[in-house]
Amino acid sequence: MAEHLIKISVVNNQTGVAPSSDGVMMMFIHATAIGSTFALDTPYLLTKLADATALGITAANDATNAIALFQQINDFYAGGTNDGLLLWIQGVAKATAMATYVAGTAFANGVRATSASSPSNRAKMIGICYKLPTATQSATDFPSDVPATITALQATQVSLFAQGYQFSAIVDGYNMSTTVTPSTIGDISLKLCSSISLCITGTQPNGVSSVGLALSRFAQISIGHGFGAVADGSVANTAYLTKSLAIQASGTLTVGKVYTVYNGSVVYNSVTYVSGTDSQPTQFTAVTGFTTFTTPDTGYCVEAFAPVISLTPSNANGTGDIDQLGLKQYMFLRPWFNKSGFYWNDGATCTSSTLALSTQEYNRVANALSADALAFFINQIGSNQPLDTKTGAIAQNVLNSLQQQFYDEYISPLSVVNGGTGDLTDGKLILSAPNFNSTKTMNFQLQIVPTPILGSVTGTIQFVSTL
Repeated sequence: MAEHLIKISVVNNQTGVAPSSDGVMMMFIHATAIGSTFALDTPYLLTKLADATALGITAANDATNAIALFQQINDFYAGGTNDGLLLWIQGVAKATAMATYVAGTAFANGVRATSASSPSNRAKMIGICYKLPTATQSATDFPSDVPATITALQATQVSLFAQGYQFSAIVDGYNMSTTVTPSTIGDISLKLCSSISLCITGTQPNGVSSVGLALSRFAQISIGHGFGAVADGSVANTAYLTKSLAIQASGTLTVGKVYTVYNGSVVYNSVTYVSGTDSQPTQFTAVTGFTTFTTPDTGYCVEAFAPVISLTPSNANGTGDIDQLGLKQYMFLRPWFNKSGFYWNDGATCTSSTLALSTQEYNRVANALSADALAFFINQIGSNQPLDTKTGAIAQNVLNSLQQQFYDEYISPLSVVNGGTGDLTDGKLILSAPNFNSTKTMNFQLQIVPTPILGSVTGTIQFVSTL
């Protein structure tokens, strides 16, 4: 795995930063303002699903405004099962391109605001979530704003990182082309955006991905723990590529297209259709004179139904649909042989798999220790440092003491070697301060030995006469 360097600087006008706590997440979501309770461009801290409903954020509001605000939050909190997790949300006007937004002041101010009242509540991972698509598309793999947002967000991440706001991010790969296949879809690793993932599956077939579900998973595991660890159990019971388009009862059907009934029942052309399963979906074709439907419950119609279960599984040649999406560094839900439900494939980011930061797990470890280093060295600013009178450098025993202090406080609790959480194998802080009497500058190098995540297993089975 290739070396990847991260640089941080501490100067005497650096603002304070708290040591890392990895479970605080944030989502920027296309939304509409709700009365006096929910304003756009304003961060709100949630601790439970009920906090969202208190703001007026509901499934009904989603349906009325063709947004996925409640949906993403509900995925994060698993309908209230995961209450207690910390989630910042900030609404973005539906007409605003996310690439423009993440490069602007409202985004940066929102991220900075998460540490205003309590630095420990600083957002550690960020999700970018789109409104529901209103039409399918096949012009490009994704609408042009998606790849543009990945690029713009990576640039903003670098800028905010230098200010003491270390985070990685997940972008919603909404409205995937209806004609693209895993073998023809573009290789997202070529974006070379090592801090950003592109999520292309959701728990509902409505064209947006489950960024909230992904962030919830990260909020519940330690920083280096495998995002796709199968032993932890499934994370979803349903999963769909974002090719799908949801048509609510207020929408219009297109004559000649096949529609799948989902999430309840619908009445179309005087016939009641009840949703089936992904393997046996209930479908009908829209005919002339009948372009609307009604529903007695929560049912809706899905155009371009694309369940993940229909993807061909991994194989020894690496040509299965799941192999192809994985090799191209997408983040997605997948099934596993002999397991029920769906699991995250891995924590891939939009860069080459040969780089250390090609996974969110490595990003999280690096970001956490970078925040720790920043906090640690800020505490040293303005302090007297004894010199080695023969060299003019800081006395080596002082440097040794600081190195050990950082190791004991930050590295040891994460280290396998010391019986920590296992988020890394071990690490070392190396300090130097040549010509300190004139430069007043201390240099450091933080070396991290990771705990790599198992990605595949190969072997043979044979009959033998002896063992």
